[in-house]
Amino acid sequence: VFSESPILLVEGTDEVRIWQQAARSSQGDIHFYPVDVGGIGNMPAYEDRVIKISEAIYENATSFSLRDRDGGVEEIENTGPLVRCKLKCHASENLLLSDTVLVSLGIDWSTMKERIEEWIAVNPAHSKLKDMKAFQSSGFDRLGFKLKEVRIALLDIAETNKPWEVLVGQELSKLTRSDLESQPPDNAISDYLGQAMRDSLLSVMS
Repeated sequence: VFSESPILLVEGTDEVRIWQQAARSSQGDIHFYPVDVGGIGNMPAYEDRVIKISEAIYENATSFSLRDRDGGVEEIENTGPLVRCKLKCHASENLLLSDTVLVSLGIDWSTMKERIEEWIAVNPAHSKLKDMKAFQSSGFDRLGFKLKEVRIALLDIAETNKPWEVLVGQELSKLTRSDLESQPPDNAISDYLGQAMRDSLLSVMS
């Protein structure tokens, strides 16, 4: 099965949902088989096992893993048949605030920031107010800020009922070879993926 749909190790269930949605919405253009490793701490063990299986069973097999960048650097070395990628943005949640996803919701980044400011002003008792204020204090660093605690509030602010994983996956499914081969605009979803993941997507596209 992995020779037809290469395995993509991801950190958690959110990422599995994103890449399953991307595969479904692409109508067969994206051929990843996402696997939840249960957290970044388990990633090395899963990577080692995938490498051993790939080398033992498949000829010229390639597998992939994808990590959040968190606070580290984007670059990470490949190991044998395993292509190892890191997002350019802090984590998968940041893909939600890429220009690509926002445009799909009918808003731009300036409007989204204005809505967040308004949300902060009218929600003094909200359980996520402190986290949203921290995002505000970061200068609305949508690339590097940890958005996990405010992702649901951001969906409300964007006035959408869709799960964030579905929104992100659907926009990933629309990426073309041209999008992935060219230098992406700043804050596009392809920019947030990082170079290694763009190259990996190209390699599995029909």
